[in-house]
Amino acid sequence: MAYLFVMLSGCLWGCMGTIFKFLQPYGITSPQTAAYRMLIASILAGLILLLRNRQAFRVSWRQLFFLFLSGGVGSGIYNLTYFMAVEETAVSFAAAMSYTAPGFVTIFSIFLFRERLTRQKLCALAMTLAGCVLVTGVLQSGGASYSLYGILLGLAAGFFYAMYSLFLKKAILAGCSGDSATFYCVLFPFVVVLPFSHLPQSFPALAEPRCLLLLLTLGCLCAAVPSALYSWGMTRVESGKAAMIATVDLVVSTILGVVLFRDPLSVLQIVGILLILGAVATLSYQKPAKSAQGA
Repeated sequence: MAYLFVMLSGCLWGCMGTIFKFLQPYGITSPQTAAYRMLIASILAGLILLLRNRQAFRVSWRQLFFLFLSGGVGSGIYNLTYFMAVEETAVSFAAAMSYTAPGFVTIFSIFLFRERLTRQKLCALAMTLAGCVLVTGVLQSGGASYSLYGILLGLAAGFFYAMYSLFLKKAILAGCSGDSATFYCVLFPFVVVLPFSHLPQSFPALAEPRCLLLLLTLGCLCAAVPSALYSWGMTRVESGKAAMIATVDLVVSTILGVVLFRDPLSVLQIVGILLILGAVATLSYQKPAKSAQGA
């Protein structure tokens, strides 16, 4: 069930790009979208905790520190560096660089959580990275070259994306509940992104009912719910495996683009999708326990 929670969180995160495309005609920018997404998720998660689990607001200073590193530093700075990388390079290249996160998580998890680097993980990691590169279409960019600054921004996005998973796991191991992690991991990114979003410039667009509905959907289904599912999943799944399974969001976003916006789908992208799904299947497979002798 924990693997299913992580995969569902990735599927919901994969809907973000589609909703953002519907928001663009209203003049909502990427940083504003990120800020609204986290604000609405924070309000929803906070209201749910007020009604059913007020104790979840109380966390130790140690847990709060890890939650800030996960939500504020990890998720918050990831949003900023990713958008900067898009401006400096290209969407496909920035996306491919941000999906180096599973590699960072797998490596750091060996030292932080003493997770074993098994052949299963290495195989799944190779499939995940190759699949992400193929799906983003970065190999079909016509040999475009990017500045060192743009490349470093892309790698920074992948690094901070990894920090979200790593420090979320640290908070959970420190005794933080899934409810607490969900709330603070959407609140802290909002605090970090807000100064860069220029939200007042987008207020006129909120008068449009469709725009408001899209933002509410984004905050609820693409932030609050997947954050809760991912937090609950992380209580049972190794951080390295969770980061790789969550890359299914790239598959969902690609399929939605093809179905709703008639985005082109190349053979290489299809191969990439199959590689990512194969990696998820590889990580989800567990050898059956050997029965006791004489049983």
